[in-house]
Amino acid sequence: MFADVRGIRIEDDVLVTEDGSEVLTANLPAQAEAIEHLVRG
Repeated sequence: MFADVRGIRIEDDVLVTEDGSEVLTANLPAQAEAIEHLVRG
């Protein structure tokens, strides 16, 4: 499926308000094995 992919870029989405900030993607996996598991189902 992704045989020609040489890498991926993992970034966090952060909501910044006057009262502080929240990492919106904090619960998403960042390890390769966990991401592969999600992609393959």
